[in-house]
Amino acid sequence: MSEFTDFVAICKESDINNDEVKEFDFDRNNKFLLIRQNDRIWAVGATCPHQGAPLVKGVLGRGRIRCSRHGSCYDIKTGDIEDFPGLDSLPSYPVEISKDGEVKVRARHKDLNKTRRIKKMSSHNKLDERIFLLIGGGVASATCAETLRQEGYVGRIIILCGEESLPYDRTPLSKVWQVNHQDMELRSEEFYEQHNIEIILGVEAIKLDTYTNTVSCSNEQQIKYDKLFIATGSRPAKLATEGIGYRNVFSLQNFVDLQAIMSVLRPRTNLICTGGGFISLELSSTIISKIRSVLVISHLKYPLEVLYGEEIGKRLLNLYRERGVQMKMESRMKDILSDDGVRVTEVRTTDGYKYPCDVLLIAVGVVPNTDWVIDSDVPVNIDGTIDTDMNLRTPVPNIYAGGDIANAPVLSYSNQRKCVKHYQVAQYHGRIAGINMAGHIQELRTVPFFNASFFGMSFLQAGFGSLHDIFIHGDLKRLKYVVYVSDRDGNVTYVSTCGYDSAVISYCELLAQGKRLHRSEVADKSNPSQWMEQLLDTRRTRCSC
Repeated sequence: MSEFTDFVAICKESDINNDEVKEFDFDRNNKFLLIRQNDRIWAVGATCPHQGAPLVKGVLGRGRIRCSRHGSCYDIKTGDIEDFPGLDSLPSYPVEISKDGEVKVRARHKDLNKTRRIKKMSSHNKLDERIFLLIGGGVASATCAETLRQEGYVGRIIILCGEESLPYDRTPLSKVWQVNHQDMELRSEEFYEQHNIEIILGVEAIKLDTYTNTVSCSNEQQIKYDKLFIATGSRPAKLATEGIGYRNVFSLQNFVDLQAIMSVLRPRTNLICTGGGFISLELSSTIISKIRSVLVISHLKYPLEVLYGEEIGKRLLNLYRERGVQMKMESRMKDILSDDGVRVTEVRTTDGYKYPCDVLLIAVGVVPNTDWVIDSDVPVNIDGTIDTDMNLRTPVPNIYAGGDIANAPVLSYSNQRKCVKHYQVAQYHGRIAGINMAGHIQELRTVPFFNASFFGMSFLQAGFGSLHDIFIHGDLKRLKYVVYVSDRDGNVTYVSTCGYDSAVISYCELLAQGKRLHRSEVADKSNPSQWMEQLLDTRRTRCSC
């Protein structure tokens, strides 16, 4: 039996223009995209493997297409994933154009009825005694391991996981009321076994010896490595407040934390979240309808005002109050009070008010997990991060760092070093580290992207930088807007939206191409989207960074 189906006539060559994307049916059960660029026609899968969004609504760049939902990016020629989130690639379909201009497409039989494809992985060679050790059980290590196999590395791969579970997607923890751990796993146990990726669960690194290339583990085991990837992530910051160890005081970092929180929530529960960041805002919006009350305590005047300014902060404050969440702004938690010395019963704020509390969530930032590295030759910054170069190499040979602990160059920040604690950035770091560890040199081109969910509404952001001016287009009252944030020089540093996802995805692609956006290009409210034409403009000067 042939690897491919017969060719199927789809359309005329003249039916699709340059820089156009069209969706077609291959048969009753399979759809695909035809994409024409530079007078070539390519065919790839029509559905984003990450969460099933239709890619025909995506943003076409030069040689790649981005999903309009979360920004996952795919090569239009091969279907390979190039930016994240997600792990799988798109199936690709051979295209043939007949002499009379008829476009024909055929498919691999193995790709039929599938929306995703795993890139080809090299097989482990037992004669190769090299050990590449990946410290941390998150998405950075998981992606690094897959990338190593995809890039031809055939030695041993060991992932050291501090948790008793396979690497999983942490982003739903504060977004979803009920979540199944198995649904969050990035890959199955069988996948790791098939590709000879060894995973040690429930074990942490406690010491690094760069002279002997050895990592000491919490189970008293020592592992020698040839190359090391440090991706230990971060942990919730703690407060020095008395009573922080009471039974009903929690933080939210992993699935075990979520289970513990959910196990004590009841319809009559009064929940207090101290800290006005994304964790508190997402979780409070998720559970307000399930319990008696939610109170968020924040030192800011308006939610997220340091990111989006006063106008959007006011709208978010009104949104939360409209939905029943109590917002205690310009205040901090001062005391944790208890009737029995075991559980929290009240919280007192700095202005003297007391609030009943059955469950207390502490969400006041995170701290990099690099304590175990401090006594080694790997330099650790005062904030706990580790500096890397453009290839994610640390100053110590054969040691790489990525994810929440990496102070790494950011393309959209003129390649200045910055620690960006985003899930997508951690996954991208894993890919770049894997490529470089395997010996195929590739520099970072980091464009930060993340999404938040408040009351079921998606808020997207792309880019990174300082806030000086803000331009808002759309209707804040209806929560259908785009906000452009610029620095003192007028450069747009990041873009955020609720309701106009394509604007943020387009900006993400613009930055990935090395281009920049100036406030003069978005200040005109009569045509705020004109800048998107730059995505396919090969004449525009690209950034040299």
